[in-house]
Amino acid sequence: MIHFVCFGRPQPQGSKTPWLPRYKGGAFVIGKSGQPVIATMDSNKKLKPWRQELTRAALEANRGNVIAEREIPVCVRIEFYLAKPASTPKRITRPTKKPDIDKLTRAVFDSLTGTIVTDDSQIVEAMVGKWFGLPERVEIFVELAQPAQPLLVSNFQFQEMGPRP
Repeated sequence: MIHFVCFGRPQPQGSKTPWLPRYKGGAFVIGKSGQPVIATMDSNKKLKPWRQELTRAALEANRGNVIAEREIPVCVRIEFYLAKPASTPKRITRPTKKPDIDKLTRAVFDSLTGTIVTDDSQIVEAMVGKWFGLPERVEIFVELAQPAQPLLVSNFQFQEMGPRP
């Protein structure tokens, strides 16, 4: 198992912003098809440095070796720790506001690609959580997945779908 911590405010990897690149004279860049080229960039300006830090931490933890070559399944546990805003009531014990957990996870998965795994499609199981905690950070645990167990459906009772009487 590999465990590492990346300190800093976790950043979500979300939407991309499309834009049309132009030449210095102001004309749009035209592709081979004769249509303008559409480029994209991440909407979150803080994402690139965050992903670079994640990648650095993963390489350091793994000492530069990819533990899972292509097609070897891995399991990941990710724990995000975010500062609790002063305005948050005491009864709220876990972060329920943005950033969304799936967008935070996407940034981590992409940073694991080429550092711990060959491709993030090798991640077959993930357990992810958000907590309040200082310092802000993400803790990542990666291990090889256990062989799949066959699912026994012979004892499973399906119920009919539809309106109830």
